[in-house]
Amino acid sequence: MLTSLLLTAFLMGLAGIPHCTAMCGAACAAVFPRGVSVWTLLGRAIGYACLGVVAATAAGLVSR
Repeated sequence: MLTSLLLTAFLMGLAGIPHCTAMCGAACAAVFPRGVSVWTLLGRAIGYACLGVVAATAAGLVSR
């Protein structure tokens, strides 16, 4: 079951790439004309992962 959850989360992340590009692409291009560094992208990914853990934990606690 854990494998299927991880696979689903991975596929949802891949499916979200076009959405994120459409929503934030123009704004990021205007603010960062020379591009965004890899460290910024890595920090953003880690931040979203941590917020996902918080949301999942909160939902798990509420469902009890």
